[in-house]
Amino acid sequence: MVRAEPAPAPDRARTLYLLAHTHEDAGRTDDAQQAWRALVCQNLYPVAAAGAIAPKPQDNTAEYWRKYRERFHDPRALAKPSAETRYVEIYPDTCEPAKTTDAALLPKYLAEAWWHIGNWELEGRDVASGVVPGEPESVWGLARAASAYRHAAQFPQSAVYPFALYKYATTLRKQQRYAAATQGYVQLLAAPGEGALAFRDAALSGLAIALTYPDFEGPRADAPYIAKPDVIDVESPAKAEKALRVAITRVQDAAIVPQDRPWTIALYMRLARTFVRLGFHENALETFSLVLAKAPLAPEAGTARTGAAEAELALVETFRPRTPAHRAQRARALRAALSLTELSDQSAWAKANAGDAKVVFLTKSHADGHLLLMMEIELTTALDAKKAAKSTKDTRMSEEHWSDASAAYLATVQCTRAALQLSPDRSDVQALREIGNQAQLEYERIQGLLKRPVETVP
Repeated sequence: MVRAEPAPAPDRARTLYLLAHTHEDAGRTDDAQQAWRALVCQNLYPVAAAGAIAPKPQDNTAEYWRKYRERFHDPRALAKPSAETRYVEIYPDTCEPAKTTDAALLPKYLAEAWWHIGNWELEGRDVASGVVPGEPESVWGLARAASAYRHAAQFPQSAVYPFALYKYATTLRKQQRYAAATQGYVQLLAAPGEGALAFRDAALSGLAIALTYPDFEGPRADAPYIAKPDVIDVESPAKAEKALRVAITRVQDAAIVPQDRPWTIALYMRLARTFVRLGFHENALETFSLVLAKAPLAPEAGTARTGAAEAELALVETFRPRTPAHRAQRARALRAALSLTELSDQSAWAKANAGDAKVVFLTKSHADGHLLLMMEIELTTALDAKKAAKSTKDTRMSEEHWSDASAAYLATVQCTRAALQLSPDRSDVQALREIGNQAQLEYERIQGLLKRPVETVP
């Protein structure tokens, strides 16, 4: 008698993986999600017949969530946690994945399943989690997404690992939990491999943004999403800039941001650009100055020097014209522009970065553009001041205008000399020299009119 061989055990994990993809391809996303959940957490979410999906903990109707938002619209409502304002973890660590006959494929199955679950939640497609029209996020969707991405990030060998790390950190930032998001972005930046490297820029941007929020800790990890007003929207620009200055302290804190990583200086630069985008030029200037102090020969230092010059120029507009404060800021803007000669081919910075010709070329071009802009501004200022001096009959005002014209012509000479020093082989050498010579003659003429000594421009 021939004994029958036992039937091979079904590969449950593979079956659910293929079933989920089949539902996805057919547009049955709810059924696909049920299959993904069964794959990663079969003990809590067994597969049912298509369309027969049991509700998850804290799921509810659209009407319930509408009334919920009416009752819980103020972040202060989270001060005293209650059953209604405390998240119930629907993807606990006790989840048991489906069995497979090929253990080597299980990390792929699980990582991808968690990834799909996280995306579904983050994109607001889990309506029962508290999606309400007009609200930026659902009540529990972000908490559920963060949980799923956290699980997906437990498989560093999977292809979705860097995606999961990035989405996890970004979800925490959307939850307004900025300290936790910062840790997530730092983890991503520290991850090895080409996949993680592809997210470097996005992670740096997210990290820079997270550092700027005054309420760094944010709500409890188990709190529902309730949008908190941004300080930028409720305070004056001056107060908001002062509040966001905390990011400059945080970016230098080794307990928050490692100070010895290859990307550290790039983060300083990303923070500075964030301030520029917001119009907070004093904060930007301070951050650019930190880059120059900490890494004067780094590739980013060239852009930081130009950025500092642009910030100083932008600050000129914050003062009333022809006041002592305005003149003092104009002088600072001029000094910053003239310092761009530190990027010439003979500079220590250019020599240190000679191996990256593109960076040197682009940085010098940017600096050159700023110097020419400063030259044009000073020349226009000189012409306007000269015109005003000639048109007034007030002796004191006339002398003041002539003084402004003289200073602006001298600054024009300095800018042309600096531009020629920065790029001596430029195509417009003759034109720049002519502008500089004419400005020098006007400067000397006005100084003679005012009976003042002529300053020598090197």
